[in-house]
Amino acid sequence: MFGLKVGTRLGVGFGVILLLMVILAGMSTWRMMASTARVNSITDKEYSLGVMLTQWQDINTVNDVRAVAASTTTDPVMAANLARDMAKASARVTEIEKAVGDILVTPKGRAMFQAVHQLRMNYIQSRARALAAAKAGDAKTAEHYFKVVGPRDLAEYEQGVDKLIAVQRSVLAGDVRAVHSGNRLGIMLVIAVALLAIVVGVIFARLITRSVTEPLRSALALVRAVARRDLSMDVGVRGQDELAQLMAELEKMVKSLRDAIGEVQNGADTIASSSDTLSAGNEDLSSRTEQQASSLTETAATMEEITSAVRQNAESAHAANDLAQTAASTTRAGRQVVSELVTTMGDISEKSRQVSEIIKVIDGIAFQTNILALNAAVEAARAGDAGRGFAVVASEVRALAQRSATAAREIKVLIEASVQAATSGNEQATRAGAGMSDVVEHIEKATSAIGEINVAGREQTSGIEQVNIAVSQMDEATRQNTTLVENSARVVESLHDQAHSLAALVATFKLPATTIIEASAPAQLAAASAP
Repeated sequence: MFGLKVGTRLGVGFGVILLLMVILAGMSTWRMMASTARVNSITDKEYSLGVMLTQWQDINTVNDVRAVAASTTTDPVMAANLARDMAKASARVTEIEKAVGDILVTPKGRAMFQAVHQLRMNYIQSRARALAAAKAGDAKTAEHYFKVVGPRDLAEYEQGVDKLIAVQRSVLAGDVRAVHSGNRLGIMLVIAVALLAIVVGVIFARLITRSVTEPLRSALALVRAVARRDLSMDVGVRGQDELAQLMAELEKMVKSLRDAIGEVQNGADTIASSSDTLSAGNEDLSSRTEQQASSLTETAATMEEITSAVRQNAESAHAANDLAQTAASTTRAGRQVVSELVTTMGDISEKSRQVSEIIKVIDGIAFQTNILALNAAVEAARAGDAGRGFAVVASEVRALAQRSATAAREIKVLIEASVQAATSGNEQATRAGAGMSDVVEHIEKATSAIGEINVAGREQTSGIEQVNIAVSQMDEATRQNTTLVENSARVVESLHDQAHSLAALVATFKLPATTIIEASAPAQLAAASAP
């Protein structure tokens, strides 16, 4: 049981009890269902069989009376009514007989039923002969059947039905006894299972309670011992459940407390033995601190001079940076002008080319005009005196065309020279723009370098100022260290006193002998290594 977890134990205990309760409920349900089925069988089969057999017997008695009345009456209407009632009763008996035959399935029951059926057939035949004789007027034969044969066959018939009723009642009584016996057996089984569940529940409750309370008692004893500052108690851990894990952790806690107390005791001894060393070290530290303060004062004066020189360099670099930026701006403006000049020269070259094209058109027009004037002169010469005036005009037009062609060739020559000059100027302006771009690029690089020098100068100035601040802070810290060293001497003395008080407090804890020996060994080593 100790090897299982608490949850598993509780689960097993409650599971077994619930299993027994389920078995108990199942057995109760099974017995109840069996009893209910038996009672339903008695009600639906045996009881209904008894009712039908009783009704069968009653119908036989009434039908016999009707047969006698029908054979003796002289009223035809009454005889017809009696015959109709007998037919209905016989039909009802036939139905009952069929139902009884369906219910009786055992060999004994079927044999008795067949015998009763044969007796009924004998009685029906005797009654039919008697009625036939009475109807035919044979009173002697009818009387013989009604007084001798009929009563004999009816008695045998009724005795057979009575035997069926007796057997049915015997079966019904047996079924009732079986139901009562089954109920008693079911009650005994339920009581037995309930007692078994109680016993098993008590056993599991006892085992689970012991497996839980014993570790808790041990844990409580351990906690009370720790409260009394007694750390020498050992607890045996059994099992692997949650309580065993709790005890193991408590044991680890006690061991940790033992180790901690031992280490505290060791630390107290070490502190007490080291406080003297700290006092001597404080005196040496105070002397070195005073020397450091003097050196820091001299360092601060030197850093002030370096700061002044670096600040002057930074101001010169800043002025050079401003001049370089101004030159770069002027050069960029010149590059823009040259770029515009290149664009303008290109436009002039394009316009000159267009004018040259126009001159070519004019030259062609002059040539065509000259041809037309020549043709007109030829036609005027052919016309003789009538075309003389027209020939004069054509000659003038030809002369004008020749002068226009000459002027166009001269303008073309000038335009071509102008285009060549514009092209040359465009190329020179392009080279000038490229040169200006190189100048701008070099000036910008120079400006960037001067700017970097300026930034570096400012950073150096800032860094040196921070160094000055740091040196001042170090000087102040050194003075404060001097004060702290004096305070530390007083603290060391107080620490020595507190170490002795702590050792006295730790001595109030009860530890195992091995722990005390292990804790005192490091303290002895520390005391031996102290100057």
